[in-house]
Amino acid sequence: MSMMNNHHKIGGIVIEALKKSGKRGIISGFGKPNNLTNNIFAVDSIPHTWLFKHVAAVCHHGGAGTSAAGFSAGVPSIIIPFSNDQFAWAHRSYELGIGVKPLYMKDLNVDDLAERIALAYDPNLQKKAKEIGEKIQAEQGAKECANIIIDILP
Repeated sequence: MSMMNNHHKIGGIVIEALKKSGKRGIISGFGKPNNLTNNIFAVDSIPHTWLFKHVAAVCHHGGAGTSAAGFSAGVPSIIIPFSNDQFAWAHRSYELGIGVKPLYMKDLNVDDLAERIALAYDPNLQKKAKEIGEKIQAEQGAKECANIIIDILP
C-alpha cells in the first residue's frame, strides 16, 4: 500500500481506530474528512514540536524528525513505518519501551491500530517515554553543537 496514493483510505482507518479506541485525536494529512466525531479534530498542518507536548501519545510514520519530536516530547509513539529508516525508528522506540510494537503500513487495519492506541496509554509506557523525553530535553544538543562549531572557527 503506497502511503501517498492511499491517504484517504489510511485516514479512514485512523479515524475508525480512534473511534473504536474511544480516545481523542488530532489528525493531519488526510484533508477534512466528513466522518469525524466530536473527539477527532482534523488540521492541515501543525508543528510537531509544539503539538506533541500537549498529547498523551503520537501516531506517525516514523521519519527521523517526527520520531525525534515524539521522543523529545516524552510521549509514547505508535509508529506505522512504510519506507527506509522509518522501520529502524519504529523498532528502536519499541526496544526502548517508549513505543508500542510497530504496525507496518502493509498490515494497517482498524483493529490492530485501535489496540495499539489503547496500549500507548499503559502507565509503564507513559512513564518510560516521559523519562526518555526528559533526558533528551536535558541534553541541549543544538546548543552544544553550536558551541563546538564556535570553538573551532578562526
